[in-house]
Amino acid sequence: MGCSKKVRSDANASVVFSGKQADGSPLGEGHQHAHYLCEAAIGDRRITHLTVFAPAGFDAEDELAFGRLAQSGVWGRDGHDLQLVLLGVGCAADFGGENEKAGQSKLLATSPAWISRTPFVLTRHLTRKTQPGREAIANDPKLQSALIEAVRFELAQRPQFQSLAENVHIEPLLDRDLAGTDLGDHFTSWLKFRRERLSGGGSRAGSHGFGFRLTFRDAAGHSIPVSGPISLGYGCHFGLGLFVPSGSAAR
Repeated sequence: MGCSKKVRSDANASVVFSGKQADGSPLGEGHQHAHYLCEAAIGDRRITHLTVFAPAGFDAEDELAFGRLAQSGVWGRDGHDLQLVLLGVGCAADFGGENEKAGQSKLLATSPAWISRTPFVLTRHLTRKTQPGREAIANDPKLQSALIEAVRFELAQRPQFQSLAENVHIEPLLDRDLAGTDLGDHFTSWLKFRRERLSGGGSRAGSHGFGFRLTFRDAAGHSIPVSGPISLGYGCHFGLGLFVPSGSAAR
């Protein structure tokens, strides 16, 4: 956002990065502004790539901001600058695929079946009285149904999935050995992920993290391949609720 302010004529950060209008009001529904999605490619448990995805697209000044960020770098955890390389600006199809060795991003791949890569955190309470966790939901079919509908609601809020939300098959992964993901051949529980922002707003219904398998279908029940990224729930603009093609989740 700082780089955006320096390249724009009005000295304000682009709304596609901030998600807010000039008066500070939210940009609006549909999650059209930027999502900042990290990846650890080729089995490396360290972050190697960052995808900035915005359904609304980027203008010429936004692209200048990307270039400026790559030239200046960012302040690293150990006090040294992290140097960045801008790989390109385009649409998801330009970078998506499951062959990371060829520089493709699994987050932007195309597949009918997807599985959680990072935990999904609810934005709305399933019940009025409690905030049930994984074990409670696993033992209650009504809570499972409510959890499924919460994911369906999130999909319906995104224009690219709105027409498919009604027919998508959503399978909650509630067993203990499924409540996590493989990172660098190491199983990482959802409990290991940071599931709340340290500052800022956002609507969050508890801190529990959940995983799902999604299969997109048409009204006749036939599988439909869809392109990512799929990022749902609380914190979806900062890497929570991410999905990858189901065949690549363990790599």
